[in-house]
Amino acid sequence: MVNIIRRVHSDTFDKTFREYLEEFAPHVKTDPSFQANDEDGRWKPEEQSSFLTSVISDMAPSKFIFSDVEKSLEHHKVEKNASDVKYYDKWKKKRTKYLNVDSHNRDKTFKDFAPSYLDTKSIVDGTASIEHGKYIIKGVGDWTIGEGNDTWATMKQDLKDFILDECFITIQLYSDLTRPELSELAIRVNKGKAWNDAEKRNTSTSDTATTYRNLATKFKKWFKKEGCDYFTKEQLDRRGVDDFFASLGCLSFYGKEQTITTKVKDNMYRIGSDHEAEVKSIGSRIIRFMKLLDEDVYAIPDKLSVLDLWHLFDEEVDKKGKFIPEDNKKQMINDYIEVVGELMSDQTPIEIIVKGKPQTKTFDVLIGGMQKTHINKRYELIKAKFDISKYAKEYGNRTQNSRGKFKSAHKQGYTTPEGKVISKNRLHTSDYHNGHNVPYADGKPTVDVDEFSIQVDEDNLKLGRNPIVSQI
Repeated sequence: MVNIIRRVHSDTFDKTFREYLEEFAPHVKTDPSFQANDEDGRWKPEEQSSFLTSVISDMAPSKFIFSDVEKSLEHHKVEKNASDVKYYDKWKKKRTKYLNVDSHNRDKTFKDFAPSYLDTKSIVDGTASIEHGKYIIKGVGDWTIGEGNDTWATMKQDLKDFILDECFITIQLYSDLTRPELSELAIRVNKGKAWNDAEKRNTSTSDTATTYRNLATKFKKWFKKEGCDYFTKEQLDRRGVDDFFASLGCLSFYGKEQTITTKVKDNMYRIGSDHEAEVKSIGSRIIRFMKLLDEDVYAIPDKLSVLDLWHLFDEEVDKKGKFIPEDNKKQMINDYIEVVGELMSDQTPIEIIVKGKPQTKTFDVLIGGMQKTHINKRYELIKAKFDISKYAKEYGNRTQNSRGKFKSAHKQGYTTPEGKVISKNRLHTSDYHNGHNVPYADGKPTVDVDEFSIQVDEDNLKLGRNPIVSQI
């Protein structure tokens, strides 16, 4: 395939701080795909202070790089680029004028620094401050800045006026970039920052990137709690949790015969990949898995033990139409911890075959790798001591077909459990529901109990998760 390179269009210009706050700041939004780091990677107070002082001293050369939503939308309408029209139209509907490709932290710093000027209630009041020291501006004045006058609200008005009207930033505004080119631009402008593989993959426009990013946002707090040592601070900041969920997805999709590598994940994130077609389903299963876990799992010192438990759950429970009832979760976790603890404490050499050659390793060494030989052996050893299926139940059927509905109504004598007469000519309408005698989420009932009873819609809906109790 030939790599197509075209010259895109942009305008570069300077704006004063005042102009930026008025014309740009209220209308700028960031696509999470363009952020190498997530919310934990945002600038710390000292980084914000350094940037603000650089602006005041005219030593902040980096450009703010935006995409003009309206102009880009019109360009792609003319070019009949349907996917790009859809993308920009989505942001226009969110009242976005400018997409922030590179300057998210700088934009946020300005908003944190001068919120009273913006008069926007949603912005935290004056959390950013300038560095302490003596500021000398020739022909304007000098100010000694310390604890009591380093924020927008506390500094003198003449210094504020200087910052507003004499401090400039440079903006580069693009007007015809496609969605893939936006991702390419985000990577190119950050090349000097050495993005890791997970950060680069995050720029993909695929459903895969969105799914694993959303999972990280949803569950990251679980990995950040006191007692959890699965990720370093840098890994938490730099898409480490996204990457871990991608590993779970890789194992689910390819199975334990595929070593989890950067190349494999890169292919997963590709638009139109086989993985992308199934990633939303995989994401739903990961959510169900994460809801099983409690903080007792932190006792296991390696996150790959969580990956191993995921594989057991995915293969032996979820894919087989089963679930772990609430009453069994605690015991399952505790038993799993006990088994992994025993295996890690056992220093008996374990034989594995690597590239056709035998090797011996202890379990605590095996648990440190995602090679297929390691995963397979761990799976074998854990399954020999831990049967996850004994904690599981089969889901009850969500609904029954028309024939089953007729059979239930006939068996009930065309009377609901609440004693109401079933109108035969309305049986197959929404007036009547298939009520679960045992709640669906509690699994299939015993063989001597019917799974369904026909109820009037309002009687079924008010039950919630409660079982049906006959009132006849």
